[in-house]
Amino acid sequence: MSDNKIRDELLNLLYPKNNEKRIVYMRIKSRKHTVKFIELEKLQYYNRKNIYISVAERFPAFDHKSRRPIIDINNIKHCSYIVVDLDCRRDIEWDHKKAGNVYNALKTFNVFDDVLCPHIILNSGRGLHMFYLIEPVNFYKDKIKKEQQISLYQDCAAYLKESLYEKISELKGADVYALKNIDLDKNVGSNILQIIRLPLSYNSSAKAKGTLIDINDFPRYYLGLWINELKPEKDINNNNYVHKANIGKLSLKRISDYKTLIQIRKENNTLVGSRDKIMIQAAWTIVNGDLSKDILYEIGSLIGGRFEKERYIESKWRSAIRNVSSKYKKLSNKKIMEWLDISEEESQFMSCLKPYTKKEVIAQQKREEKEKLILSVREYYHENGNISETARKFRLSRSTVRKYVNLEVHKV
Repeated sequence: MSDNKIRDELLNLLYPKNNEKRIVYMRIKSRKHTVKFIELEKLQYYNRKNIYISVAERFPAFDHKSRRPIIDINNIKHCSYIVVDLDCRRDIEWDHKKAGNVYNALKTFNVFDDVLCPHIILNSGRGLHMFYLIEPVNFYKDKIKKEQQISLYQDCAAYLKESLYEKISELKGADVYALKNIDLDKNVGSNILQIIRLPLSYNSSAKAKGTLIDINDFPRYYLGLWINELKPEKDINNNNYVHKANIGKLSLKRISDYKTLIQIRKENNTLVGSRDKIMIQAAWTIVNGDLSKDILYEIGSLIGGRFEKERYIESKWRSAIRNVSSKYKKLSNKKIMEWLDISEEESQFMSCLKPYTKKEVIAQQKREEKEKLILSVREYYHENGNISETARKFRLSRSTVRKYVNLEVHKV
């Protein structure tokens, strides 16, 4: 069977056919990036190297001025798999046989007895891509329901990666030869917006073409049941993956705000001077939130010019990797706003980069209400001079009235 026919079969598993057009976001990485929405059936005409496609099917959406594709959670449509990427060290030779050896080692040492077994295993040209087929998630249009679906998907992916990482680390510690140069790529798998190398396409950095290792024929996983199998029993409250999932959600909201900021400043011709800062902050946010590097390419593409060049983007990515702590340092929205000089007017269009949080707004409202109450109590008391009557009027204790009468409002 030809590679094209095998690829078609794989794509039909990854993107099950339905009565609608199956449309994905495609990126061809080269000196001049090609970025577009495309029907899956037309991918057969793209036999070029370095082709990536979105994990989720999409509704095509374009910027009304530049006509560039818009890539955010608002236009995701369906998703039918989770992918895990195992990478081989770049200084080690890699081929189809070594890819098979890694997969056989995972089976021999019973990794898939403790961690769920993948349906599709591919040699990516530089490692293994393991695909876990799931019952298709059809995303709601309702924002809250969609966020719940995304949260479930990303939590499942995060727990899966953590479980695999632990098992592979144990085997590497036990000197399993086939796995000693293998690492789990934490930038692939957890983000619903990510793109993945087109199955069996040519990997120019590895100078090799992807190949099929194995297909396991068993039913798709169902996320609602899967989460109970994946979720670790220990350390669930004080570790790590619950916290990381929350950081990931916050990071996605911040990324959305950076894109909004770029659009606003483009329209107002005020983007020049802040482009580099936005790219630096975006790289930091993506690394800190354990998101896909491809998001940085999307933001660079949105800004345009030298900021969408691979060399520039990779330098920002390397810098972020070096400087961001692995312990998920906190960076407040307030500090980000100061760094990016986000005005109060601009923040009105943001989802989380606002001068005040909801808690701060509520606290300020309560302070103002209390100040008004104290003023009213004092005025009423000075008119009648009776503590008990004032307490009954405002339904307060007499001790509270005495305190309010003697307080200066600005001290509250």
